[in-house]
Amino acid sequence: MKEFEPRILIFACDNWKNIAHKIISIQGISYPQNGRTISLPCAKRVAPTFILNALKVGVDGILILACQETEYCSVKEESHLDEMVNKTHSIMDLLGINPNRLNIVHFSLAEPNSWIQPLSAFIEELKELEPNKLGSLS
Repeated sequence: MKEFEPRILIFACDNWKNIAHKIISIQGISYPQNGRTISLPCAKRVAPTFILNALKVGVDGILILACQETEYCSVKEESHLDEMVNKTHSIMDLLGINPNRLNIVHFSLAEPNSWIQPLSAFIEELKELEPNKLGSLS
């Protein structure tokens, strides 16, 4: 039987796309290719509806890649994002969706590959869950 490979939707700030991703590509650093990326001007623009809709169509996990508070985003913006993730975890729990399907990583532009290990760990965590069945219901 083929091993379950989770489908991941990655919401990433433009700094990841424009800087971090290019640096690791130039350096030839490999990373898991389980995800599709949606780039946003800032990760704080991710809304709970984006997350819930992705789960509704069968995405197995959602990862938000956000700059660390000292790089471009203010502390207020980062705490807003963390608060939104916590509220979305609560909504997911109420809906019977495992909140572990949503994760956030604050990466550093000084260490452009600092998100790779958390992504790999997230994939392994999702493999322990069964595939998201919500997409098969619609």
